[in-house]
Amino acid sequence: MVAVVALRIGERSLPRYAHRFAPHTFTQPQLFACLVLKCFFRTDYRGIVAILHDAPLLRQTLGLSRVPHFTTLQKAAQRLLHFSRVRLLLTASFQLLMARRSRVRCAAADSTG
Repeated sequence: MVAVVALRIGERSLPRYAHRFAPHTFTQPQLFACLVLKCFFRTDYRGIVAILHDAPLLRQTLGLSRVPHFTTLQKAAQRLLHFSRVRLLLTASFQLLMARRSRVRCAAADSTG
C-alpha cells in the first residue's frame, strides 16, 4: 500500500521525466516511490535495490521492468528532495490522504526527505 500511495503522489506532483533528453528508463514518480520505500524499510540505497530485486510483485506494482542501480536512486534523491519539490510532494500527499480537511496545522520534512 505504501508503494501505491507513493507512486500516486509522485504522479500527481512530479513531471514524468526530469528533462526531455532523459533516458526514459525510469519515471520520476517511480524513483520517488523507491525512495519512499527506502525510508519505509529503513534501509540504504543498496538495501532497497536488493529488496526490489527480491520482490517481483513490488516491481510490478511500481511498473518497473528492471531494478534501478543504487546510484540512480542516490542521484534521484538529490534531484527530487529540494525544498520546492518537497513542498509539492507534501501538498499532493495532503490532498490525496486527507481530502476532506482543508488545512494542516503543521507539516515538516527533514534533510532525508
